[in-house]
Amino acid sequence: MKNIYLALLSILLFASCGQEPAGEIENKIKLGSVGFHVAFKVPNDSIQRMEDFLKTHQNFMRETHHVKGELGPLVLSYAVFKAPELNNPLDPNSGETGNTLYGITEIYNGPDGAAAHMELGQQRE
Repeated sequence: MKNIYLALLSILLFASCGQEPAGEIENKIKLGSVGFHVAFKVPNDSIQRMEDFLKTHQNFMRETHHVKGELGPLVLSYAVFKAPELNNPLDPNSGETGNTLYGITEIYNGPDGAAAHMELGQQRE
């Protein structure tokens, strides 16, 4: 199980945890929201390539997606995670493997929002 961190793509359905988000957010994650999570295991000598990809992806999201209103695709949540891969994930003192783990999570208002995102992504060069 040492190679458990493989690049994967999962479609997840999220249910609301029952708490109101902080601030004035029009749209909320609820039953029927559709999300994507993509995980990457990147050798440390290739981090810049991943960072460049994340920058272009963020620009794509800002230019083509919405965070409020009725226009789609409507993004309810967008998060990027980054952490060193540890030799033993349960022991922070075990040292690092020389890889960095990245994750991108996006949650949409429903299947139509997720489909619109995928369609826009296919149009990118």
